[in-house]
Amino acid sequence: MHLLGIVHLLLNLVGLLLWLRWREEMLQSTRRSGPSLMHTLRRTSNSAGRRWSWLGLLGLLIVLRALGYWHIGSAVRWAPAIDLGAMVISFRSDLLGRILVFSLLSQAVFIACFYFWLFFLSAVNRRVSDSDPFQNRVRAHLGWLERWPALLKALLPFLLTGALWLALEPLLGRLGYIRPATSLGHTAQQALLIGLASFLVWKYLIAGLLLLHLVTSYVYLGNSPFWTFISVTGRNCLKPLAWLPLRMGRIDLAPLLGAALALFLAEVLDRRLPELFRS
Repeated sequence: MHLLGIVHLLLNLVGLLLWLRWREEMLQSTRRSGPSLMHTLRRTSNSAGRRWSWLGLLGLLIVLRALGYWHIGSAVRWAPAIDLGAMVISFRSDLLGRILVFSLLSQAVFIACFYFWLFFLSAVNRRVSDSDPFQNRVRAHLGWLERWPALLKALLPFLLTGALWLALEPLLGRLGYIRPATSLGHTAQQALLIGLASFLVWKYLIAGLLLLHLVTSYVYLGNSPFWTFISVTGRNCLKPLAWLPLRMGRIDLAPLLGAALALFLAEVLDRRLPELFRS
């Protein structure tokens, strides 16, 4: 990976943290109450300014890094791109307008991938109580979507990504970012593949959870709520494999098989989807 690409990844992470800070402030504001009307209004005014400052910083980050990429991107021969799994959208770093679009869209995709992780955790741990602090935060960030059926939440990455592609593909084609589709049916086929590719964001989450679950099964790491969350989530992820005889005495091979299966299926999709998209 290009050095500037690594910097961009780290800046996307900073942008995600700014977004989550704003979301936490918004969640806390809904639970605050004051002893008097004047006190409530004063505190609401102060907290509102602080809340929206996080979004302001996120917007500033998106603009400033785009200006930096515009100044140095072409000099270091960096070709920025957004990988959507089934296809890659490339941008020119020497054109300010396009690099601004790249900065904005790449941050939006990064935040969307994080929420796709939350959809997975919400669906898998649907029976975990709110007393678990990590699952409680997952549900809080999803808001009203948390009340949806688990199957629908698991399908949301596919549905949302496909719908967004149907809406944005004509615009991206007219602006020259991609080769325009030849018909509405062609766009729908592309949306199907882009939607399927959205599931690829789960591969490292699933593999990481299962490998950490394997570690906690044999190594005592304390009573931290984090490790409890990992163990519970790992067991829930392995329920589809419960019928297989994967335990040999004290050794349970299910976490290893689950992680390997997740990575294998993702690798198959990662190879086949771009071929289907091009064809």
